[in-house]
Parts: sequence; structure tokens; C-alpha cells
Amino acid sequence: MNSKKVFFVFLSLFFVFVLAGCGAQNSNEGNNAEAVQDNSPIVFFYGEECPHCKIVEEYFSENNIAEKIQFSQKEVYHNKGNASFLAEKAKDCGISESELGVPLLWNEGECYIGDVDIIQFFEQKVNNENNQK
Repeated sequence: MNSKKVFFVFLSLFFVFVLAGCGAQNSNEGNNAEAVQDNSPIVFFYGEECPHCKIVEEYFSENNIAEKIQFSQKEVYHNKGNASFLAEKAKDCGISESELGVPLLWNEGECYIGDVDIIQFFEQKVNNENNQK
């Protein structure tokens, strides 16, 4: 992906995240009570209304990824605790708040942003798992 496209994706995701975050302030507080502590080595952060997140979720579904690779999923638009957890993980990867957006995949201290990079990560992970069998 060239640098202009990467910048546009980051900028777009940032604005979607910010706008959705504003709406999340009025959401049901029960959704925000979910514990965010997660010791999973792989965490997929997504937003319910995020179109790029939907692409990744469709890939998961069509390829039975959850049956092949163990990972957790955290919705961040409607859950402030998950959004804070996302910010912590992104900070670990050196991603500033101005660059933060979803979909984002955290894998043991390494972050992947955007549908293309996340799908490529899982394709490689599945191939590695298959080769080990």
C-alpha cells in the first residue's frame, strides 16, 4: 500500500473512531461494564459500524478462522472499557491516539491496522498452523 493510501486509511479510521466514540457516550452503560482484562496473545479490535471491520469479520466467518486460531474480539465503539484497552495496546505498539483506528489487531506487542494487513496476518498464521501439523 502506498503512503498516500495508508495515510487516507488512518485518517478515515480515526474520524470514524472519533465520531462513533461521541455516540458511544450516550450508549447503554451496561455495555461498558464488561471487563477489559484480556490475557489473549491475539486481540482483534473492531467497531460495530466500521465497514473495514465488517470485511475482516466476513473473512473470519467464510474461513472459519475462530476454529483455527484462538483470539479474542473487542468492540470499541460502544464499550469505553474496550476502547481504553485498545488505546493501551496501540500505545504498546507506538501508535499515537491521532493514528488510532479500527480494525486493529494486537499480536503479542505487534499491531496490524486495516483489513488487508489483518487478513494477511491470519492467512499466514493459518498456513503456519497447517504446516506444523
